[in-house]
Formats: sequence, structure tokens, C-alpha cells
Amino acid sequence: MQMYGSKGMSVLFYEDASHPGAHRHPALIAVPMAQDYFDQAPAYFTQALNTAESEWATHRPIVHTGTPELGKWGFRKRIAKEAPYFHVWFSLEGGMGHIVEDEEKWGNGEMWVRSILGGGLLDIDRSVWGKMGRWTGYDKRVDGFKKKWDKFDWTKALTQEG
Repeated sequence: MQMYGSKGMSVLFYEDASHPGAHRHPALIAVPMAQDYFDQAPAYFTQALNTAESEWATHRPIVHTGTPELGKWGFRKRIAKEAPYFHVWFSLEGGMGHIVEDEEKWGNGEMWVRSILGGGLLDIDRSVWGKMGRWTGYDKRVDGFKKKWDKFDWTKALTQEG
């Protein structure tokens, strides 16, 4: 957040844990964007989550997790540990989550997020946001990111003595 904040950008984070039976490892995805797009993102996710699953779902479509009374643990206190879910953070305190009741209807969470951000918010053609990359080993872009990240790398403090 600090790295992109120094460039006048904001970052939203999301986690798609909607298919626990698939044994995918959890991943928190960071999406940097210009502030004006970031300010609009909650409205896009609100609309998408309200229509994400059946109108007959038993859970509320949106679980607000950025509530002051629960603090940064609002997400964990509002969604059962075993429940499949999607969560998007707009700040360190939280954002909004969704309990996934039907994994088949939910589909691929990554493509769902891409459709909201790329197809909706940014109005980019599907031929661009619809391409799923494949990890093929070493990516040359990693070195460039490491250089940019170096002065913001908070993990260095964990290995320093004193």
C-alpha cells in the first residue's frame, strides 16, 4: 500500500476461497489502481455481489467486514471458518465479503473479479482481461518489482537484530 501510495495510487486486495474442496492454496491478490477508479470500486463490487448467486440464497449477499466495532478481525468474526467465501479489502480494516453457497454457480473467482474490474470499472475489452496467464517458471518482471519494492519491504525488519 505504501509503495503504490507513493505513486498516487491505491490498492485493493481480494481473496477467493470459494472452492475449499479443490484444495487450492489461499492467495491474497493485490490490485493497484488510480485513486479515481479505487473510489468507484466498492460500488462495482456491491452491485456484483448483490447479483452473484441466486435470489433464494440463505445468506445475505454482502457481509460488511470493515466495521469499526469489530476492527481488523471483522471478516473472521462475521464469516464461519469453514464456509467458502470471497472477500475484498478496500482498507486494512476490511471491506466486503460473500459466503459462497453454490460453488458451481460462483465459478472461477479470478475471472469474476476480472470481469468486475476489467470489464466494468475500467471498461477494457474482454480480449484483454479475459486472458488467464500461466506460471511458466522465472518471470523477468520479478527483478523489476523487487527493485521497486525494496525500500517498502517490511519483512527486512523481521530479520534485523536489535
